[in-house]
Amino acid sequence: MNRTMYDISKELDIARDEAYLYAEEHDGELPDYINTYLDNLEGEYEDKAVNIACVIKDLVSFSDNIATEQKRLKKLKVQTENEIERIKEYLSTFMTPGDKIKTERATISWRNSTSVVLNVDKKDLPEEFQNITIEASKSAIKNAIKNGDDVSDYASLKTINRIQVK
Repeated sequence: MNRTMYDISKELDIARDEAYLYAEEHDGELPDYINTYLDNLEGEYEDKAVNIACVIKDLVSFSDNIATEQKRLKKLKVQTENEIERIKEYLSTFMTPGDKIKTERATISWRNSTSVVLNVDKKDLPEEFQNITIEASKSAIKNAIKNGDDVSDYASLKTINRIQVK
């Protein structure tokens, strides 16, 4: 029978409680069959936990593989976009601006666009011409709290217990 971790854990808790009550009534002694039953449940619990941990490890590996593939595809995308621009530049050297070619397979035409060319470094622009992004420095806040600074109006530390699977 394939039981869930919840079922095994619940049964183990009940069995431990009953064994404790039995031991109280019998001067701390437990018969062998109860010890064997508890050992079997604990073994099943441990096996199930290890199986779940292995699933987690497989998913972590799969996720890492996805990240690696994303990086590879991103690099390939940039290379392809650069090649597109090189080929467009090559084609534009042979065509006169304003020429248009239209067939069933492709249409080649020109369009005007305007772009801004900066003559100074971005930092030297007046504020009205800059986009400013503000982000919280969580590491600075954490260090301030650990150093005893009162930042309770802004932030607090929260301890989170997380399971670790290796």
